[in-house]
Amino acid sequence: SYVGVGRDDGHQKGEYEAIFFDPNHIKVHDFHTIWLSNSPFEPSQYPGAGSYRSATIGHLQTKKGTNFTMINCHLDDKSDDQRKLGASMLRHIGAYEYMNSDGPVFLTGDFNSKSEGETSGAYKIATGSAPLVSMNSTFVEKYNSDISDSFTWGDLYGQVDPLRRLGHFSTWDGFKKWGDVNALGGRIDFQFAGKPNSNAKNVPNKYHKALTHKVGETFYDLEWHLSDHRPVISDISLA
Repeated sequence: SYVGVGRDDGHQKGEYEAIFFDPNHIKVHDFHTIWLSNSPFEPSQYPGAGSYRSATIGHLQTKKGTNFTMINCHLDDKSDDQRKLGASMLRHIGAYEYMNSDGPVFLTGDFNSKSEGETSGAYKIATGSAPLVSMNSTFVEKYNSDISDSFTWGDLYGQVDPLRRLGHFSTWDGFKKWGDVNALGGRIDFQFAGKPNSNAKNVPNKYHKALTHKVGETFYDLEWHLSDHRPVISDISLA
């Protein structure tokens, strides 16, 4: 099953930043959607962006009773300014969720931003190596927490033992044929876990351990493409 809404109207129109789950093993307590724009509480498009961009925030529970928060997003393919704003908002939401919800907090999504190079601004903001950009003041107030300035997202790729990183490095292949050098699009799809600053006071320890990280295939055998992005799959142990 899944939770999420269409990003273009908040109902069914447009792409979903959906969170899929197995109802035999996972229960969803609640979810909501934020638009990664200057008007985050309603369907809206950042000026100069190619599309409406949003994030789905869900509070989930495993069959064994372990709670965690899941955030799924999609940043813009045209506007670097939107990507930087979106990354700042996601870092701000992550801090709030880490302090105010039960269990660890995870973020997944297509950043349209590499982890290095000229388009790495959103990744650098998310992981704390670049400062937050200015955000809607009502949004900042609503999602304010004691760790808003020190919280960052930890890349699961870097948390996994190198011997347990499987498959490809690049997550985007652009529907190119197998072996085409132009299919080496780099990492633009990421999976993160909340990572408060170790010096922050009165911050609960919310356990998770990334066990494996794999970038899979977009096609098999007769090159029937499933997507222009490769699936990113992580195994994570909770408390």
